[in-house]
Amino acid sequence: MALSLPRIVGRLPNIKPRTEARRASLSGAAIALTVVVGCAADPPPRAAESEAITFEVLYVGADATLDLAGRERLDALPVPLAQAPVDVLCLQGIATPEDRANLKTTLAKVFPFSLDLPTDDDTLVDDPRDATGVTPPAETTPPCSGGVAVFQNTFQSCLARLGCIRPDGSIAYVSCLQNERCLSDSQFAADPERRCRSCIVGHARTGATPAEVAPRCREKVHPLNLGGQHGMMILSKLPLSRPSLDVLPSEVTRRAIVGATVTTPRGTELDVFCASLGPTHASALPSDPRVSEPYPGPYGAPRDGWIGENALHIERLGAHVTATRGDRPAVVLGNFGVSAEVAHEGTVILPALGALGAARLEQLFVPGVAADYVPGCTVCTENPLVHDAPPSFDNRIYLAGLSRSMVRSSVRTYLGAVLGMDPMGARGRAPISMQYGFRSELAVPVR
Repeated sequence: MALSLPRIVGRLPNIKPRTEARRASLSGAAIALTVVVGCAADPPPRAAESEAITFEVLYVGADATLDLAGRERLDALPVPLAQAPVDVLCLQGIATPEDRANLKTTLAKVFPFSLDLPTDDDTLVDDPRDATGVTPPAETTPPCSGGVAVFQNTFQSCLARLGCIRPDGSIAYVSCLQNERCLSDSQFAADPERRCRSCIVGHARTGATPAEVAPRCREKVHPLNLGGQHGMMILSKLPLSRPSLDVLPSEVTRRAIVGATVTTPRGTELDVFCASLGPTHASALPSDPRVSEPYPGPYGAPRDGWIGENALHIERLGAHVTATRGDRPAVVLGNFGVSAEVAHEGTVILPALGALGAARLEQLFVPGVAADYVPGCTVCTENPLVHDAPPSFDNRIYLAGLSRSMVRSSVRTYLGAVLGMDPMGARGRAPISMQYGFRSELAVPVR
């Protein structure tokens, strides 16, 4: 179900790009720069010229509707984005193509270039092989087939008794899906991997009604949340070219890498990638699988499969960035499903979550974090949109072909309360996103 965006183009601030070059078309027209000099001879070129380009990753989580104010937050999103001093934005957690198209139209005067390469239920994985190079056999039965199908009716009846069904048929609160009276283990005797339970809960947490969930979990062999959408797009004030999409093997939720080449005002090309990888720890995002449940897929055992799937995603990300960027530098933004230990002045601020995956990312890439940045969480328990997830630094920026010394500044973004309501039903205010954004300004060498 698409979330509506207000038609507020006329009310957006008149924010002009830094140079007229940013108004060039995506067709790749040549950028002409005029240099005004005096009568004296031209000065010799500087040894290391650079230009400041700012990148940001933001996971909005507007694909979450259960007491998380998804519609209200999406409606309020264009104004703060239009005011942000950002050149390239990796935007995540906006599930439907219609919502992304509306947002692109609304922000077209500020971000004239964009990339949206949607997926759906029928999109094929680019490389289904596991870590050993073997392609697992395809699944053949829906999660709730056979004797497990009766659970659907039991679950819906239980929710109705608890007052958890709204008049429109949707589930009212996330807490309804955490109640063991409706999700007890005794109902899964025929489903030891809990594929049926994971399917129903995953769809319900992202706003699907029980009536919509039933045919997907009973009839589709591999039903993913949100109709198989990855929910990502790139918005840019700079021209984009060479679009790329790598669809990753995953359970419960679609995982993918969206990429493009950015051309800076002075003609330098660098690649940007927007990635969403599977979690290794409890997630604040309703669209993410619950890693406390047994892993139901072919890329790991039931007890450690979520970690195995994330490890496969990280390797695919490294290979995709290397193969796509060639000799161009790259900026990799996203939610990577792991969080490295974060320390400041010898004190651990955030413990590592998915430590092996976090270490592997820093072997493949350079952290795109300024040396003087005081670390902080992007998934934070003080955010009222976060449910039952530990604090972590999941939203990150990484670099390839660039050194960390080129990161001029880093900052968390969208921490302030912007909505005049509280997602839990009490009077109060809520932030724009489920995970705080992260922004870094880079000194990109002119090439």
